[in-house]
Amino acid sequence: MNQNKSETLLDSSALIALFVENDTFHNTVKETFSKITHSTLLFSVFEEVIAVLHHRVNPTKAREVSAVLLNNQLITIATITNQHTQEINELWQTLPDDIDFVDASLLWAQKKYNLPIITFDTLLNSLQKKPTNSTDSPYLTQ
Repeated sequence: MNQNKSETLLDSSALIALFVENDTFHNTVKETFSKITHSTLLFSVFEEVIAVLHHRVNPTKAREVSAVLLNNQLITIATITNQHTQEINELWQTLPDDIDFVDASLLWAQKKYNLPIITFDTLLNSLQKKPTNSTDSPYLTQ
């Protein structure tokens, strides 16, 4: 494995920027994705991306992106168990009001798997901890 590449968790902000070519952060996220060997996509984030694209771009784009994400061998779509949902809820209760449950899920997974979250959400980015095994994490900021 190329040591300059890494594994990550994906936030909806980065995925939407990747798939919407006129997004302000499209080129930045394309460059960042070229440095990634594998990503984990929480199913709740997958749903969020597809819903946003469906309502804010168009249903056709949402279906195209859904197929790309579901068939990409470099992305694992992870589901959350009932036990994990309880752990996430406990974490969520301690977070700022601007953090929703999906973002709390990402922060929980980031802590559990010690992976950076690729995001353009400045609050989410400020709350994640830099993985201890990484010196070159692909954090995105605005």
